[in-house]
Amino acid sequence: MRMKLGAKTWWLGGLVFLLAVLSVPLLSSEIRSFLVFQIAPGYARDGHFLRLTGHGQTVYLLGTIHGNHLRSEAYSLWHIQAVVQNLKPDLLLVESRPEELAKGNWGDGPIEMPSPA
Repeated sequence: MRMKLGAKTWWLGGLVFLLAVLSVPLLSSEIRSFLVFQIAPGYARDGHFLRLTGHGQTVYLLGTIHGNHLRSEAYSLWHIQAVVQNLKPDLLLVESRPEELAKGNWGDGPIEMPSPA
């Protein structure tokens, strides 16, 4: 009887350890955001569209999923286009690499970036 109880204890302890190890990465907001965009892009699309106001100005922050926009019906490039067209921003800032900007390549980056003119 004791051996069975010991085996059950080991299994339970191992399961708790495994769950703890798997849940530690979820403490990182970047990892959580990545997983949400992968699992539920429509939910992430809405949850990662922020409106920040202060000092008489408004800034919008829109999270993107780069190449996954081509595969996601819930968050496609059409969604990005609709946001930009409806907001009509005075200034649009996008992700870029400094070394590419130094070369004059303004369209370097992920798929949602503009192509060079």
